[in-house]
Amino acid sequence: MKFCITGSDACGKATQAKILAERLGAALFSFPNYESPTGKAILGNLRGSWEIHRDSNADHHEGCYKVPEVNALVLQALMNANRVESTAALKAAERKGHVVCDRYDVDALVYGALDGLDADWLEMLNDNLPFKPDVYILLDVPVEEGFKRRPQRRDRYEADVKRMEQVRAAYLELFRSRENEGNWRVVDGIGSIDDVSARVWTATGLKVRA
Repeated sequence: MKFCITGSDACGKATQAKILAERLGAALFSFPNYESPTGKAILGNLRGSWEIHRDSNADHHEGCYKVPEVNALVLQALMNANRVESTAALKAAERKGHVVCDRYDVDALVYGALDGLDADWLEMLNDNLPFKPDVYILLDVPVEEGFKRRPQRRDRYEADVKRMEQVRAAYLELFRSRENEGNWRVVDGIGSIDDVSARVWTATGLKVRA
């Protein structure tokens, strides 16, 4: 089976994805993959370094200007390409056994929509990905708890408390809207690592503990 563990920043998803992968003997993938060509471009966007050559009608600084109105569209296109880059590896891992993803496609529906992109367009991009998880698990942690866990923030999304509140609310709304599909599950991310991992295991729906 293929699992995706997601949630807002510092919710514990990387830790829980690693634990689940180890228990299952599964392949573990993290997204975005910052080592790939698109991943490096994505990292540049998140750290605020995207610039293009200016034109005569644009405000500029040292010959360049930032273009926030196209950032969201280009960023999500790159995010999608970043997932596609890993398709061969994901499918090869799937043929061998379980696969666990620390984030994947569902995050585009949250962050892309909050950045003002059309929800139907985001759905279309996701629906056409050649690899799809079987079960989505949301680790829900209050934003204030996330900041306690990781006071130092790494990018423009993480550092914005108001945006992080919106992100958490959007994840919860999305997962609750799809509860009837049976494979979208919300897990309380508060507690010890062992307590949370036990809840994650229950959310996988697997009957025998690995």
